[in-house]
Amino acid sequence: MRMQRVQESDNPRFMRMHTIHKDQQQGPRADGAGHGGTRYGIIDALRGFAIVNMVAFHICYDIFEIMGQYPRWSSLSWVIVWQQCIAGCFIAVSGFSWTWGSRHALRRGLELNALGLLITAVTLIMLPESPVWFGVLNFLGCATLLLLAMEPMVKRIPPSVGVFASLVLFFIFRRVQYGELWLGATTIKLPTSWYQYPLLTPFGFQHAGFISSDYVPILPWIFLFICGYCLSRWVIGRSLSQRKALVPQIPVLSAIGRHSLLIYMVHQPLCMGLVWIVFALFHV
Repeated sequence: MRMQRVQESDNPRFMRMHTIHKDQQQGPRADGAGHGGTRYGIIDALRGFAIVNMVAFHICYDIFEIMGQYPRWSSLSWVIVWQQCIAGCFIAVSGFSWTWGSRHALRRGLELNALGLLITAVTLIMLPESPVWFGVLNFLGCATLLLLAMEPMVKRIPPSVGVFASLVLFFIFRRVQYGELWLGATTIKLPTSWYQYPLLTPFGFQHAGFISSDYVPILPWIFLFICGYCLSRWVIGRSLSQRKALVPQIPVLSAIGRHSLLIYMVHQPLCMGLVWIVFALFHV
């Protein structure tokens, strides 16, 4: 029996099958790590691209809104589209990589919510006129916990169907915060009573007088998060060649994406400090 095991271990086919089985047992490792610990550089780069745009957006926001150069800047149509695209990219990529950290989803969801509340507390002190209530970190924390509860049900849905259905639901619910559902050629008005309770604001039913400089409600964004999750199952679960296509690193962007949470936490105070210094030096 000892000699037989040695012969099997010398067989390349046996070694390859053993390695694949071992990788499947290990599973995904972390946000940027795929099967067997391989980092998906393209996913890191997409996250990095979203972070770069987020930093650029907040620099502009600080200049135009906080420093009063153009107070209506954030209400411009192209600015709204830019903001929505940044949020959409970040959320979809987070959903795509959810599985890779699913073993620690409970802890990560709680940590993200705690960091989101920290940002709310800091902005209430530093910028009481435009605080952050239920921003992107609180959304990602809640989405992480919600998907943890929903995964057994969502996994029963074919990935391609899940991608399509979640996108449709995203567009149907995308105007919930404005009191309606979108059905293409028509809309359905939602009961005004749903918008009278502050506790429903995180779900998209914002109450009168609600103000937040970064508001990412559960509806409709949870569906884009689920879309990313289903897309991950569809793409990564189909073939080895498709997984390999996600491995290449994109200089700078992939590196930024690997440290996206840290950059997100520190970028706003740094950007605001830089803007204040420049305005003070040049007496703008």
